[in-house]
Amino acid sequence: MTFKTKEKMSIKSKHISAAIAIMAAANVSAQMNNVIEVENEYAPIVADANKINVLPDVEETKVNPGNIEYATTPQPVRKYIFQPMWAAQSDATVKGAKKGFAELGYGNYNNLIGRAAYGIDFTTDDQLDINFGINGFNGTFDNFDQTSEWKRRFYDTSAGIKYEHRFSHTSSLIVDAHYRNQSFNYQPYSIACDPTDKQVNRMGGINVGVTPYNFGAFSIGGGLGFEAFSQAHANYASDNCDETIIKAKLLLGYQLNDDMSIDLGIDVHNAGYTNEDFTDYTSFNIAPHFNLEKEKFSLKAGLQIYATSGFSSDFYISPDVSFAYMPSKKTKLYVKAEGGAIYNSFLRYNATTPYWLNYNQEKNQFDQLRSAVGIKFTPAKGLYFDINGGFDMSKNRMELCLSNWAGPVSQAPLYNDIVTSDGSRFHINADIKYRYKDIFELSFANRLNFWSTEGNNYAEEVVLGWRPVIDLDWNAYVRIVEGLRFGLSYQCQSFKEYDDAYYNRPTTNNLGAELSYTFPFNLTIFVKGDNLLNQDYDHYMYYKAEGINFIGGAAITF
Repeated sequence: MTFKTKEKMSIKSKHISAAIAIMAAANVSAQMNNVIEVENEYAPIVADANKINVLPDVEETKVNPGNIEYATTPQPVRKYIFQPMWAAQSDATVKGAKKGFAELGYGNYNNLIGRAAYGIDFTTDDQLDINFGINGFNGTFDNFDQTSEWKRRFYDTSAGIKYEHRFSHTSSLIVDAHYRNQSFNYQPYSIACDPTDKQVNRMGGINVGVTPYNFGAFSIGGGLGFEAFSQAHANYASDNCDETIIKAKLLLGYQLNDDMSIDLGIDVHNAGYTNEDFTDYTSFNIAPHFNLEKEKFSLKAGLQIYATSGFSSDFYISPDVSFAYMPSKKTKLYVKAEGGAIYNSFLRYNATTPYWLNYNQEKNQFDQLRSAVGIKFTPAKGLYFDINGGFDMSKNRMELCLSNWAGPVSQAPLYNDIVTSDGSRFHINADIKYRYKDIFELSFANRLNFWSTEGNNYAEEVVLGWRPVIDLDWNAYVRIVEGLRFGLSYQCQSFKEYDDAYYNRPTTNNLGAELSYTFPFNLTIFVKGDNLLNQDYDHYMYYKAEGINFIGGAAITF
């Protein structure tokens, strides 16, 4: 295994997630430290479809740790609109690339999308990226009991700045700062909060890191980060609790020979709280690995060792092993048995739903096993399959607690209490992609999940009703003529129904379509429709999605 600076970073969403960029700049970082910081994960906005390689090289599949991406935002707005690559990478060697990007869209329900970004190359080794975004809506929705309507609003504003300096030895120094503000209101008639129209979530952070630097057979990298989260008017019955996180990572590696290497990841995570009912804690994660790379197979063998002090005194160890074999250039067989900690931070809760509350402090989740056995293959040009299945087992898995409220439905608590529960999951996944040149593209992501919970005080209908059993995400794209593109998308999520449940989440059925045209001078105009079947499903738990809605706008690179 060699240690290289990752020159091209993954495409980011409208929310800045630069903490990932600090540690994800080298292949070694993912192998050294398997601690997952879900709060930094956002769904990416796909670049211009004619720039997407839908027939990727056959590579190792990453095991889904059970944190499902839910259909909580309109899909797939801007999926086929050109995105400036500089916003996703820092490549000062690319000359003549567009450095600026701006987008504005508006639709019914007062849907608003606005983004602006600009990259500045000070020198061939120094780059500054600036991003700003706002999206939201303000319209009339059905109330929880569907007997009345109410005025609902939600606005999400974010801004960020990232500086990168490349050293002569290809390692990079990365500094970023980011801030995000969510302003919204609860449904009326709730007895849980007063006022119900001034809810605010604020989050931000600063990160400094160095991507792995090679000297001889050795490699070293790491970084420091600070994240903060606060809520306002979450609940009148309990004090609002703010969270601050200080985190540090150290990545060490040594190349034994051309085929073998060893590495070590050390992660320290300190969380502090303003609520006197919550206890500060410090956690440590150590991840040693042995790596073997051959022409037809690869092996990673290691451990995830997790310990915490303060709020709890937990100690867990999980395997971190993966093996892949390539019988041909177009086929890969793989097996994984991994694990590791997932921090149950306020940022993670908020990424699941902004309508959340945490009455009681919860321990961090530790996945004792995340396993998968699968095959990737490309039987024909442009056709790609990834089929796998596996079993997961977790301690303190984060759950949304569905209310046991026995009073009038119109006065039910209208946020989700966060709890943890030991649990497991058996899953079967099938991803299929097909692309014909830059003219036609299909993708089908299919997930089947069997969830269970055990060893806790929560009934299954209380903690599993929000998790999808069937999860489908299908997309199609066609380039009609040069510059003119049409796309279709369909998302479906079905949830298990319980006879004794206070609330059964309705099935998500979301059909979307969009049409865009890009002029030769880099201006794109678009119109997009969402929930075209006018289905009744939840945007977030307890909060209904918009009915048929449209948004139109323009985007330009400069």
